[in-house]
Amino acid sequence: MNQQNNVPKDVMDFYLDMKIKKERIQKCWQQSGGNEYKMQDLIFQPEEEEPQQGLDFFEATLFDKRVSNTILQVIKKTPREQNTFVGIQNLGNDSIVNIMLQLLHQIPQLYQFILRIQSNNQNVKCIKLIQKQGQFLRRIQLLLTELSASNCSVISTRQLLNANLWSDKEKECLEFEKEPVIIFFNLLQKIDQSYRELVNNEQGRNDNIVMNELFYSTVEKNLIQEKEFFYISDMKECSVYSFLYEQYKQKVSVLPQIIAIQIKRNQKNNIRNITILNLGLDKTFEINQTLQLDFLKPNYKGQQGDIQISQFDDLESLQKAISNFNYVIEMLNEEGNQQDMIKILQSKQNTLEKQQNKHLENIQKQKETLQSSYNNNNNTYQVHSITIQKGYSQSNSSTLYVQYFKFKKWLKFSNSICQVVEEEEVSTSSQKYAIFATYINANTVPQYIKHQENLIEIGNLVSGNINYDINQNKYLRNLIPNDVLFEVHRSNLENRQQF
Repeated sequence: MNQQNNVPKDVMDFYLDMKIKKERIQKCWQQSGGNEYKMQDLIFQPEEEEPQQGLDFFEATLFDKRVSNTILQVIKKTPREQNTFVGIQNLGNDSIVNIMLQLLHQIPQLYQFILRIQSNNQNVKCIKLIQKQGQFLRRIQLLLTELSASNCSVISTRQLLNANLWSDKEKECLEFEKEPVIIFFNLLQKIDQSYRELVNNEQGRNDNIVMNELFYSTVEKNLIQEKEFFYISDMKECSVYSFLYEQYKQKVSVLPQIIAIQIKRNQKNNIRNITILNLGLDKTFEINQTLQLDFLKPNYKGQQGDIQISQFDDLESLQKAISNFNYVIEMLNEEGNQQDMIKILQSKQNTLEKQQNKHLENIQKQKETLQSSYNNNNNTYQVHSITIQKGYSQSNSSTLYVQYFKFKKWLKFSNSICQVVEEEEVSTSSQKYAIFATYINANTVPQYIKHQENLIEIGNLVSGNINYDINQNKYLRNLIPNDVLFEVHRSNLENRQQF
């Protein structure tokens, strides 16, 4: 009993630093029964008896006010229908954040990576359990799980957009940034940083191979190899393909699994200080469906960049040695009295010829490997998503299209709703309004198809059976931390009462 009443000093200090009142910390600690996991959930929930009191820890910024309003709003609960994806409720001017979260959910490598993070490891000390990176990772795990397994048609970002989980710089970006690609990669950076800090605390590591393989390109700039997250087109060319060809031909030594392209259509109006999109017909920009990117590699068009010069030097030396042996053997044969020596020299010559043939085989194999890289899908990319923006960038006008590969259609995420639309709509809109596109390596398309199939299957289970328990789903149970899965199941139970 005493343990439940006395809040550990490290826990108390942590939440006091976050400007949460001591009385609330003590109350939540008692309600949690001294359980750090429950404490995390309780501390950020508004108190029913005093709805305003739970908002004291928010700072007086526009971002915080919007999140505060989110907590006070009651989401109208409507049941999820069969064969549908869950939407995210728009609250004010946050549609860009929402659709970028939807994009995260539609990338299977990211989805699985995030959900497999054990942010609540029982072996970690209490102070590590409640640190910000663990809280943030758990919140985004909850959001992704709700998008997958909620029985409600629309969910809220209330828990994820808790102001205490974000730095001032991060909050400013989410509140004021209007470029989807910037918000997307700020979200990735937040996930990456939180993961690396957590892993560094637990295992002494400080890297993230997953993020590198997914998004980092290695590009040569002024004879220096640099890493880039995304490519920026100022629309001097007329398509993604022509842009990459003109700007990056033979400059990219490492291609990631996902290539991100920002299309800069914006111009600043100095009089009104607002950003207006260039919508003239001369500003159309084609988002190619498929990109064959062999030309980006430094050894494009048969240049033997991977074949070492030393191999040719060795081959040349062998050929000279063999030629010399031939000359000596011919001379001895003419004399006719050095048969033993001739046999020795012929044996040496045969050995050199075998070495020569081996060198020739190695060089040919490297040539074939190089050519094969141009003939398979390693350098072929398919468009995966297109984000468009119409009108003023300050307006709530952003829409995300994601390829629905299996049915050769597109998913349209806009204004809390997800719809299935035809290619024609996407093609027409993207030429004039696309500002962000992602391409995926063609070899990974089956993985994306399977991911969308899994999401639909799970959605149909929870929408088709009012009593379905997602804790019993083998796929989810093997992927998602138990406490996160249980939390979403509990939310589903509450949703049923409001349908």
